[in-house]
Amino acid sequence: ETLSGNPDDVKFVDGIHDDIIASNAKHGAMSVIARTSVERFAESDLSIAEIGAELGVTAILEGGVQRAGDRVRINVMLIDVASEASQWVNDFERELTTENIFAIQSEISQTVASSLQAMMTPDEKSRIEAVPTKSLEAYELYLLGNQRIRRLTGDSLREAVSYFERAIDLDPGFALAYVGLANSLNLTSTRTGENRADYLAPALAAAERAIALEPQLGEAYAALGAIHHYKRTGEDAEPFFLRAIKLSPNDATAHAEYGNYLLSPRGGARAEKAVELLEKAIALDPLSPRSNTWLGEAYWRTGRLVDAEQRRLRAIEVDPEFAYGYEQLAQHYSYLGRFGDAYLYNEESIRLNPGDATAQVRKIYYLTHLGDFEAA
Repeated sequence: ETLSGNPDDVKFVDGIHDDIIASNAKHGAMSVIARTSVERFAESDLSIAEIGAELGVTAILEGGVQRAGDRVRINVMLIDVASEASQWVNDFERELTTENIFAIQSEISQTVASSLQAMMTPDEKSRIEAVPTKSLEAYELYLLGNQRIRRLTGDSLREAVSYFERAIDLDPGFALAYVGLANSLNLTSTRTGENRADYLAPALAAAERAIALEPQLGEAYAALGAIHHYKRTGEDAEPFFLRAIKLSPNDATAHAEYGNYLLSPRGGARAEKAVELLEKAIALDPLSPRSNTWLGEAYWRTGRLVDAEQRRLRAIEVDPEFAYGYEQLAQHYSYLGRFGDAYLYNEESIRLNPGDATAQVRKIYYLTHLGDFEAA
């Protein structure tokens, strides 16, 4: 949580939260829940035991960040879910520099691993201790880009592209900013219906630049796999997803993107394997609307129709503003011949993201089946 009381610090603290999760997630010996799920408990009245049960974890790390002038203070507490007792408490107060922020995050991560008796490999330790940028301004722009990309609308994705580009202008060696740029460029054309070819070259260039800068950056390989999948380049995306998961075994996005790829003809329509990967993604990020939606599709492909509907409903329950979830739920009902329901859910998708060409095309399809040929 933000302890300064300054609303301008919220995005900065959100970024610290993201990075502590990402740092801990580099440990192959621990399962670490992703940001999209844990952030929903920020204002919760649930007990530690109840939150632990909801997320399926044995320990919870909580804390606060206070920024004042050129100083930053971070306090953290590791809590055992079963006893609700603290296992470790520490305060860090340093000059506000990126080197100090990442050093604190590295120390937190390594202490958590030690407290939970999770063995850390030398390679994991090296990656956790890396400093991705020395520019505080570039780091804050990167945090803003990540915040925008999670909304998955055309406008928010275009904003994300701008933030990542500005971060790269300030620090051309900032590999994670190139990953963010690659993902936001890829998703912009995918979610808006804009010409995919216009986004392919810059998205590929950004992902490949990230790998050139940081060859062990799992997120970059996941981004490259997603680009090859969505842009239909002819390159096999699977090796990139496998590499991403090997380097980042707790990366929920890599598992989810790989699972979604396996549902496509390019991925061999391997629905059973997709179920396995998407269930792992849900275990790492149980309240992710996108992973719930994709798991619903995987269940449908394997004949689990009730489970498929429940997962798709779950996606819009955890995020009522998730346009893609309504679009996919509409498609589910169209499969069942319930075109009235399909039309209504698709209309909600269009309301939330009017630039989505796919939902507009499906509206024509649903109107046709409802007999309203003039409107279609």
